[in-house]
This record gives sequence, C-alpha cells and structure tokens, in this order.
Amino acid sequence: MSKIYFSNDLNILYEKLKKDLTKDLSFSIKKIVFIPNFHVKEWILQKFAKEDLSIFIKFLELKKILDFFNQFIFKEKKIFPNKMHLNFAIEQAILDLLEKKAEKNLSSSFFNFFDYLKNKKGSFSKKRINFLSDKIAELFLIYGSFGEKLNFRENSNWQIFLFNKVFKDEWTYPLKEFKDLKIKKLNYKLEINFFLISHMPNIYFSLLEKIPYQVNYYLLSPCKQFWQDLLSYREVTLFIKEYFKKRNHSEKGFLDLLGYLKNSNHLLANIGTLQKKYLKIMDNEESEFIEEYLEPKENSLLSSIKKNMLYLTEERVEFDCDSVQIHEASSKIREMEILHNYILNIIKEKNLSLSDIIVVSDDIDKYVSYIHFVFGGSKLKYKIKDIKNGSLSFLSQGILKLFSLVNSRWTKENIFDLFDNLNFQLKHKFSKEDVEVLKGWIEKANINFGIDLEHKKKILKNKKTTNITTWEHGIERILSSFIYESRSEKIDYSIEVPIDQLNFSDIDLFENFIKVFESLKEDIKKFEEGNFFNLKDWKNLIEEIIEKNFFLEEEFFSYKKFISDLSFLNKKFKDKVFEFDIIFKYLTKAFEYKRSSYQANMTNVISFSSLEGILPAKVICFLGMEEDFFKKENFSSLNLLEEKYFPTITDIKKDFFLRGILLAEEHLYFSYVNISEDGHKRDMAILIKDILSFIDKVMKKKKSSSLIFTHPLLSFDKNYFQGKKGFYSFSEKNYLQAKKYYLEKEKNSFFDFKKFLDNKISEIIDIRDLIFLANNPIKFYFNKVFKIFLEKKEEKTFFLTFSDRYRILQSMIYGGEKIVLKNLEKEGVFPSGYIKEAAKRELKAEIKKYLDNLKYLKIEKMFDFLFFLEKENIVKNDQDKIFSAFEINIDGKRIKIRGKIKNISEKGLILFSDSKLKNIIANWPKILIFLKAAERLKRVEKNIFCIKTKKKVVFKDFDIDKALIKFIRYYERALSNISPMVYDWSETLLFKDVSFFKKAVNSSKENNFYEDIYLKKFFEKKVDLEKIFNKWSSFLKDTFLELTDNCEIL
Repeated sequence: MSKIYFSNDLNILYEKLKKDLTKDLSFSIKKIVFIPNFHVKEWILQKFAKEDLSIFIKFLELKKILDFFNQFIFKEKKIFPNKMHLNFAIEQAILDLLEKKAEKNLSSSFFNFFDYLKNKKGSFSKKRINFLSDKIAELFLIYGSFGEKLNFRENSNWQIFLFNKVFKDEWTYPLKEFKDLKIKKLNYKLEINFFLISHMPNIYFSLLEKIPYQVNYYLLSPCKQFWQDLLSYREVTLFIKEYFKKRNHSEKGFLDLLGYLKNSNHLLANIGTLQKKYLKIMDNEESEFIEEYLEPKENSLLSSIKKNMLYLTEERVEFDCDSVQIHEASSKIREMEILHNYILNIIKEKNLSLSDIIVVSDDIDKYVSYIHFVFGGSKLKYKIKDIKNGSLSFLSQGILKLFSLVNSRWTKENIFDLFDNLNFQLKHKFSKEDVEVLKGWIEKANINFGIDLEHKKKILKNKKTTNITTWEHGIERILSSFIYESRSEKIDYSIEVPIDQLNFSDIDLFENFIKVFESLKEDIKKFEEGNFFNLKDWKNLIEEIIEKNFFLEEEFFSYKKFISDLSFLNKKFKDKVFEFDIIFKYLTKAFEYKRSSYQANMTNVISFSSLEGILPAKVICFLGMEEDFFKKENFSSLNLLEEKYFPTITDIKKDFFLRGILLAEEHLYFSYVNISEDGHKRDMAILIKDILSFIDKVMKKKKSSSLIFTHPLLSFDKNYFQGKKGFYSFSEKNYLQAKKYYLEKEKNSFFDFKKFLDNKISEIIDIRDLIFLANNPIKFYFNKVFKIFLEKKEEKTFFLTFSDRYRILQSMIYGGEKIVLKNLEKEGVFPSGYIKEAAKRELKAEIKKYLDNLKYLKIEKMFDFLFFLEKENIVKNDQDKIFSAFEINIDGKRIKIRGKIKNISEKGLILFSDSKLKNIIANWPKILIFLKAAERLKRVEKNIFCIKTKKKVVFKDFDIDKALIKFIRYYERALSNISPMVYDWSETLLFKDVSFFKKAVNSSKENNFYEDIYLKKFFEKKVDLEKIFNKWSSFLKDTFLELTDNCEIL
C-alpha cells in the first residue's frame, strides 16, 4: 500500500520524509528517494547536515527511474533508449527509408514527409533530417510513456512506421513492457519515496502499485479542498458551451451555471493544470492519504493569494501590497540593475541575509553575462547554477576545438584556440608564457592557413598556389632561424628565410611544439572525410585522441556519458559504418546537455538558477516573464497526442510558477523586458496578468496597477532619487550622473554624459556597425548604447523618403525593374492614388540614369566582399570574394573585423551617391576596408565611383591600417559619447570654425523637411554647441586626416 502526503509547506513534507527515512534503519531495508533535480537533493542534504542527521539514503533523479526499475524491479533487464540513442536511430531510419522508398508500398502521408525533407533544389536536406530527428526523438519518449491512445500497429503513418522500426529487436518502451511484467524477488525490503515530484506517467504509477514494496509520495499541494476538477475561465466556458449544445438548454440556464462554476479560485485552476492531471492519476482508494496544511499568518498580499488558494476562495482583503511586485525594464541589463537595487533595498529594510533570496529564470544562460556584469562588482555575493556546460568548461571547449580541425583550413586561429586551452596545456606541459612565445613565432613566420601545399591546394581548389603562409613553410622558417642562431653563419636564403629575434634557449619548446603538432596531424587524418568506421572504432579513436591531448577532470560526465552512449548504440548498429561528421554532431550535443555551476559551493549568497532551483526562500524573484514565457514548444503539428494526455512545456512552467508562489515566504518579485530586440513593445506573461486579475478581485481599495513599476531607460533617471516606492538606487555613480544631468542645466546635453555602462570595445566588430556610425552617429548611439529604437508614425505621404528611394534603386539594379516594382506595390511603399504612377515614372527615370552611368563607366558585374569568422555559415553568390575576418592590433588587443562590403566591381567600389566630400566621409569605413581587401586582389582596382555624378574618387598612397585604427578608436569613443559627425555638419567640423558649425546645426534644427527622429530627440535637450565643437573637432580632424589629405575627385 502506498502513502501520499499532502502539504502546502515543503518543510512539513521534509519532516514527514525524515520521519519515514529514520523509522527503521536496519540493513534489511534499502531506502530510495526520487527527487526532481539536484537542487532538491542539495536542499535535503543541507537540512540533514544542520540536524547532524547521518543516514545512508540513495537519491535518484526521476529521469533515472527506468534504470532503477531494471536494477530492482524487473526480473529481466529491459533496454530503454534515451533521447540521444533515439535521435541517432531515427536519423538512420530516415536515411534508410529515403534510400529504399522506391521498394516500399507507402501511403500518401509519407510523400508529405518526403516533401518536407527536401530543400529548394529538390534534394534531401541533411539539416532538416537532423532537426526532425531531434524533435521526433522527444516525441517518441512521450509516446512510449503517455501514448496509451495511440495505435502502434498503424504503419500507414510515417511516425508510427519510424517508431516501430526504431523499437524493434531489443529496444523497448514503458507502455510495451509495464503491463505484463515479471517482478524480481529481492532478499531485502525496498522503500521507495517520491519527494516533490509533480508528475509521472500513469503507467509508472500503475507499476508501482503492483510491486510488493512500500511507496511514499510527498506532494506540494496548494489546496486542502477537492480541486482536481477545478476549471479555469477558459475551461469553464468551453465546458458549458459543449454541455448546453448537447442538451439544448436555455440561455438563462447557461448563464446561471456559468456564474456558479466561475465562483471559485480560477488562478489556481489555471496554474495548477499539471497537478490536476497528477491528482486524477493518483486517486486510488487503496492509498493512504495524509494531509497537513499550514495557514499563512502574515497580513500580506502574498499570504492572501496563498490563503485563497488553500480554501478555494476569493476573499477580499485590505493591506499593504509590497509582498508582490512586477518590474518592467527596457533591456536585460536594466532588468539586472533593477533587480540588484531591489535586493539591496529589501536586505536593508527586512534585515535579510543573501541566502534568503533565490532568483530564477526559464533560460538562465541568457542572463549569465549580465549577472556577472552587475553583481560581479558589488558587495552582493552570488552563485549561478544550471549554466550550459560549454559556457564554462575548458575541457568541453578544448575537445570541440580539437575535433573542429577535422576537414578545416587549419588556420592559425584554430591552433591558437586549441593551445590556449588550459586542459590541453596541462597535458602537453605548455605554460601560458610558452603559448605566447609560440604565437609570436607563428605571427613572425607569416603562417595563415593550410598544413602544407597539398592541403592548401585542396582548400583553395587552385593548383597554382604556393606553400607560403602554410604551417609547413612557416615551421621551416622557424627551424632555419634556430639553425642560423646556433651556427652564427651567413644566411643561405636558398633554404628558407629565417625569422628574427629567436632565442636558442627556446629550442626545447620548439621541439615540444613540433612533436604535438605532428601528432595532431596524424590523429586528425584518421577523422578526415572519406574515413568510415563502426561506432566501436569511433569510440576507441575518440577516447584515444582525447586522453592523449587533454588533462581529464574526474567529474567530466558529459564525455564519459557520450562514450557510454556510443557503446550502447554499437550493439544496435554494429554492422554499419559512419563518417566522423555524424559522430561529431552528437558529441557537440552531448556537451550542450550538460549543465554546470559558478561558485556552487558558496554559502550565504544569492542563488541564481533555472526554474528547477525554486525552493523555500523569503524572497523568490522571477526574471524574463515576457509574453512568450509560456510558449508551447513540444506540442506541434507533429505531435500525434492531444495535450491532455501528457505534461506539456506550458504545464511544467505553470507548475514551477505555482511552486514559486507557495515557497516564497515573504516576497514574490517578477520582472520582464518590455521592449523586444527589434524595438517593438512587448507585453508581460499571461499568468502575470492572471495574478493581477485575481488581485483586483481580492483587494478592497488598491488596484493591481499599483504593483507594476515601469522603469526609465536610464539607470540615473531622477525617479530613482526621489524616494518613490519601487524605484531604488544605491549607486553613487548613478547619483552623480543624475545630479550632473538634471541640476547643471547648461551642461544638460546628450553629448555631456557617459553611457550608463562602461563600454569596452568588442574583440569582434561588424562592418555594419562601423558603416552605421559613419552614416548616422546619433541614431547609432541611441540604438547601440541605450537600446532605444524610436518609431516613426506611419503617415501616407505623396513622396518617398530618401532611405526608401536608395533601397528601391539598389533593389532595381540587382533584381530587375519589373519584379521590384511589383513587390513594392504589394508592400504598399508607393504613395496612393494618381501620385503612384508619377512616383513610378520618376523612379524609372532615375534608375535609367544610374544604369546609363554604370554603362558609361563600363561597370558590368557587381559582387560583394565577405569577411567571415571561422565556423560562420556563409551565404554567397558565385562572384563574391571571401576573406577571413582580418585582424587589427590596438594597444596589444587583437580585434577581428567581419561582415560584408557590397557593390564592388573589378573597376572598384561603387557608391550610389554624388561625389560631395560629406558622402565620402559617410562611406569612409567602407572605403578603408575595400582598399585593404583590394590589396590582396590583382583584378580589383582601387577606385571609388560615385555613380550619381559619374565621378571617380582616388586616393594617394597612405597607411590604410593606421587610418583604420583611428576609425576604430573613434568607434570606441562614439560608444561612450554621441559623436556630432552628422552628415550635414561633418565638413564644418573638419574645415571650419565653431560659427559655421553652429549655423549647420541650427539649419538642421530649423529645416521643416528634416525627417531624422533621432536628431529631433537630441534637440529636446539643451545643447552647448561651442563645447561640443571644442571637444570633438581636433579629434575628428585627426581621425579623418588620411581622407582629407589624400582624396582626389576626378
């Protein structure tokens, strides 16, 4: 017989568990405790430690229950594949089906399936097969435990066909095995406990009822009344409509019943969907039910919510509502700053310790960098759990970097990344200093990519290339340097040109490097394209190369689990061989599944984690409660089961939400970002609205709107220093900025304050951002620094804007006049009415002018320059030129520049503008990057053409790198202060005095046709133009000196 404990207090359930576990400690009883996750295990063990309780208990996470059944319950061991096994097997089954489809008599559903797998060219897409296999693996796990309603004999459905193909031979699933199962006889008693488990498949519960052992359940329950049939508003309405539709009752009867059913706690009905499903499964007359509930005693809004759920009421109350707060932020960094100030305030007001506070998020990985940034420099100590393994583990990163060499270009960056890995260094006895010395040699030897000449030819598909810049050539140069250094002889340049400044005392380091490098070459060859092995051989090869190249931590379970999975799969696929790219794909996934922690063992700190980390705490904070928080992920058109038969992602998140309400002892905090990444308004999660709606019912005087705090864009806004409830700031820096901003009116300009973050230049810069700055520095600052995206009111005008015209003209040149005009009409870009035809005629005339000018200049084909990082997916046309992202060294920091330069011909760079200097200034970063790239290409001339005026712009010889470094420094400065290098002001800043600058600015301000909403926003503040000119003019003159001194317009 089973015992089921119910309570709304986790500490009460813990006491029940402790009592059962300590009741009989004889060796004849083995006690197992199933817990939902490691957070709960840690919480129980910490309570044991505080009470000096020492008992031997085996804790298992629920996901291990099938292993437990195999070990303790089943007479014969069953083989249950996990998701990785299923993913692999499904992918192979799909590939086999595609190969042999002509031999099979297939139903129409299969052809829809085949069509989905095809790409635009009509061939089967490996990416789609891989994606689908992953999703179907999740569904098969659901079907195997919850799919009682499915007909597994119906092979006309492609999913059922694959299901039966995968689960044949020895592989099986719970629904198939649990019905007629032979139970193992043990020579000891078994006691099985399920603590804080929110849901289990019905088939598991049925099996546990049959076994001759004691089974105890400890359920966190919000309500002491019978509530498993409780309906939410949506469920009530659907139920009654269906009920009256069948029975043909009157409208009055419908409204009466609707009022009756709605007279209950619908907040609980909505967020308790998972528990309602579970309670129905557990409703067994043979079980012993033990209930102990704790009525909330505090007079607070949070306690009222709990009390109303406890008694299924909506009792009206009146008290202060600080215990529940909802905070709206404009970005994740602001969300984290607001949380930081909230915690500082509540610790001060309530005298709390840091360990009294738990912060959770549905996706904690998105917040890790912001947590470190905001909390890392404060007195609030913290730990983070449930972080993706790859974001922390040196070993996992190193292993993936090692295998990324397979079929790669072997660039110096590939090798630098590997040698920078700490576990790789420890294994091969390299120090960090050694690696820096090696990097210096490699740079001096001009090694770029390619192992040797043959490898370089293979990469470039060019038989005429040389071995210069390859590893073989560069290593020979380094070796020759050591030879001549030791002999002090005259250099024989017929061998290899040595590099300078090598120390012969480093010869041992060089020998070690050569030994490791040659070993890597030999090892990687085994994994190259064209090599096929079975899974056992791949497993042995992977183990060999990893153990040879990395210092392995004992706790690195991801790697061991993957090796174990390969052994498992080999039994099913022992007669098949595979290429390494398939194996590497699953190795990468294995590391993604593993989660890690930051400072996990620290005590008396704030705990950040996923939703699984919700445990009893005085303060529980939910981050990221946006409107898509409860989006459905695992219920899609592919799922053959209805939602009601299995726990959906939405059900599980709702359950965590309910758990947070129950386990928050004093305060419940929610926050979300109210602006999306593309600048649009974003709403709060629907369940937050449900709470607010419920609060409006139970609050006698105050409205739920008083709980919502919409925070300003800036952390030094005046609202934070006026004692307003919900708006806290403990930053002296923010206070001084606010004082400067608001009190010193003469300095009150966007140009005079620093960005609220201390922007440091990124190691990777996108060319788009450099061009963005050159074109519109004020919009650049608002968008990139403050994350402010101002939206223009859409008004139908009689004229196209300049930006619209530019976009359309480029599209017509590339896409053809008729096609583009047709698409533009669909988009509604053209003015309405009779003006439309006039606008189209004007555009056609303008495009003809551009095309005539291109023809006059004998410019035919145009293409792009693409600068990409290693591993980036590249979408390119046949004519496009591809380069590795080039590096610039600024103050010892290597900065990579990636992205795209468009509109290039063999005659030079094409600008769709006139040849005015301010247009050249606005395109300066594009010109610099074009000129730098053109140095590497013989067929592309270093000209710039301004198509509108048929002018050619040329530059005298100048130091391109120096000019580019200057612009990068300008970019860095423009991230901290708004640059005044606006299109219409630029020439006055470079060539005129302050009086001309003032005239240019005022002209922009007074111009009624000016459409730049960011400039209008800037003019809302008082501007000291003289100060701006004095602050920026000299710096900008130097930044653009190479342009102004060397530019010639022909």
